Amino acid sequence: MKIASMIFILITTGLALAGCATPRVPIPVVSYEAKTEKLDMTVGLVFDDVFLQQTYKTSQLLSTWVYPLGDVLPLMIAKSLKDQFVVADIVPESEASNYKIVIRPKLDNFYAQAPATTFSRTNTGIKITYDVAHQSSNFSVSGQGTNEVITEADNALFQSLSRQFDYKYQAAGDAGIAILHCLEEVNDQLVGVLKKSQK
Repeated sequence: MKIASMIFILITTGLALAGCATPRVPIPVVSYEAKTEKLDMTVGLVFDDVFLQQTYKTSQLLSTWVYPLGDVLPLMIAKSLKDQFVVADIVPESEASNYKIVIRPKLDNFYAQAPATTFSRTNTGIKITYDVAHQSSNFSVSGQGTNEVITEADNALFQSLSRQFDYKYQAAGDAGIAILHCLEEVNDQLVGVLKKSQK
């Protein structure tokens, strides 16, 4: 009887510890090549504390996965804009006036619905808005993206991570694809508005 009690305690303790696991989802900091030539403009990216502290948590199978959005998104946004503009720097508010264009990104929404099994894709989506100051005008552009694999580059990114047979890497691939799609859309809108303003 004592042995059975000890086994029960060990099992329940193990499950409790497993439930406390909070692995970080290692979202890859990557970008797709821009389809157009770089604009000859300087961009200053200003991220407030709210943006930099963004995280998303989702739970499944007694584990909680943490998406470190505040760590990854600024780097991915800056990387994507460096493909579009001759200069795109992350700067403090005090240095923003040194740049022709100032962008203050906002995370409107992010979701990652954990699948029934760790062998399935994670339904992931994101929406980001840029509040833009350009010369004497202010405007906003937004983009949305999901983890739907559309291109060969999407598939290559997901496959490179999912080969590691660990759910957090599969989730990272889905998040990376969703973010890249979102940034492509919002950056295309940004460039479109700026090109019109030059005519």
